[in-house]
Amino acid sequence: MPSEFTGAPERINPVGRGGIALKQRWAQRVNSYFGMTVPDMLNLLMIPGPESPCFLFTMSFGTELEGDRNRDCIAHLRENNFGAQAGYPGLVMEPAANELASAK
Repeated sequence: MPSEFTGAPERINPVGRGGIALKQRWAQRVNSYFGMTVPDMLNLLMIPGPESPCFLFTMSFGTELEGDRNRDCIAHLRENNFGAQAGYPGLVMEPAANELASAK
């Protein structure tokens, strides 16, 4: 994965649930939920992160959409007195090779 997508988050290297750091989580494969959240990384919101769909738009428009989503997420957390958010493992797209292998 190009460092323009992973460089900043890996330099921060947050530690998520279970004491697993982001670099460790991404050691085998860099993945995220639409480039915005990473499973078990509490309150880690990226704009744009790896696997972001922003390439479907102009970068400025895609980044604006992701920023709006993150803003809405934070507002929802505050309005409902939730302490944290995290992507769930089931939401992350698995590599296509795994899907093809399991289909056989």
